[in-house]
Amino acid sequence: MTMLSKCLLTVPILVGIHLAANAAEPLIVAHRGLLRHAPENTLANFRACLELRLGFEFDIERTKDGHLICIHDGTVDRTTNGTGKVSDLTLEQIQELDAGSWFDPKFAGEPIPTVDEVLRLVADFKQHDVLIAVDLKAENVGRDVVRLAEKHGVLHRLLFIGRTITEPELRKQIKGASTKAHTAAVANNAEEFPKALAAPNADWVYVRFLPTKEQIEAIHQVGKKSFIAGPTVAGNLPDSWQHCADVGLDAILADYPLELRTTLRELPSELDEAALPAPVEARLVAKRSKYVLPKDQHGEVFRKQIEEETDADKLPASQKIDLVLELKNISKRDVMIWRGGVMTTPELEVGGPGVISPESLMTFFGGGSGTGVQPTIAPGKTHRIRIKSLNPGYDTPSRYWCEPGEYTIKASYVVYTGLPSFPFPDKKQPQGAPQRFVITTTPIKVQIVVEGDEE
Repeated sequence: MTMLSKCLLTVPILVGIHLAANAAEPLIVAHRGLLRHAPENTLANFRACLELRLGFEFDIERTKDGHLICIHDGTVDRTTNGTGKVSDLTLEQIQELDAGSWFDPKFAGEPIPTVDEVLRLVADFKQHDVLIAVDLKAENVGRDVVRLAEKHGVLHRLLFIGRTITEPELRKQIKGASTKAHTAAVANNAEEFPKALAAPNADWVYVRFLPTKEQIEAIHQVGKKSFIAGPTVAGNLPDSWQHCADVGLDAILADYPLELRTTLRELPSELDEAALPAPVEARLVAKRSKYVLPKDQHGEVFRKQIEEETDADKLPASQKIDLVLELKNISKRDVMIWRGGVMTTPELEVGGPGVISPESLMTFFGGGSGTGVQPTIAPGKTHRIRIKSLNPGYDTPSRYWCEPGEYTIKASYVVYTGLPSFPFPDKKQPQGAPQRFVITTTPIKVQIVVEGDEE
């Protein structure tokens, strides 16, 4: 793979205006169950998920005497009234513990379930189309879980994650136990995507970044499915969830599954969207057409420095850009640019000789801090958002130029109509479902040159 192709793999693309174009909604997988409403990894929690037609994710550890139990941590300290490593306790000792009171006294006496009990519960709800994600925390338990799932007739509902996503040998063992078992291989970023897509013994691709529609189509073209988890979707992030639905992702692992369901239910149909004109015109303005890189900020040496850096304060400030996104309301009613007061920032699509995204700074990706925007744009008014870096919303950019040359940049932004202003007034919300629009600008061009090469 050339440097050019490696660079381009890291550029996230947001194409056009395509909303809820896939026929089926993504399956919702509740992370450790409804962890904000009931004690995690318990039967009470999982039963509530299944009654609500939600899938869930659960974790597996092995006891001292070889039994498989459902618990996230390697110790019982955080989620029970006991202490000690799971591997040092027998099943009998673990079943004496209270795994509910730490969360709420109403759940006093809730036990740590065995994996057999969890799968038996799933079997009781066979009629529901749900996905159960199995996070293998313990070593050498894959075959045992496959056998238990086969016993209860639920193997087709399970997706093996955890160690499975990074250990090819474990995927091979699981597939060896049953070719009907579903396993995933991970892509932490776009650069890892081709490897995950081609991974043997994996029929799902587990992404930890917001993928493009083209990447999801590539997964489906080879007969695989897509699963997303991580900071881009785990929190209360309706715009990210809607992006997942827009591009056709098959399943989303979230800490806010109920809010995720509400977001997906509010997605307008493709026919409805086709009949609605966009309420906003967007224009991207570059205050400069040329940016000068210091001599030490391009090429392989700079690439290696960025990819290995873990301290954001040490990253170069000279990689900043200076753009303005103009949003003009051309409709006859207010347009909201935050939903529920949650600040959102533009998405940038950057094309050119090379842009890099350091893996070590994944935690800096995402929505970011405030842009200073107001919640609504009145009819006929123009709102401007200043973009200071390739990763708007942060003082530190998380993508960097790595080669001189001509680049194209376009921005996308989400706006809404049919929503009240924020803070919400003391009156009923407007009738009808709110409408969501992804507004994309025409690309602009900028030149990147190296210091000393300016004309």
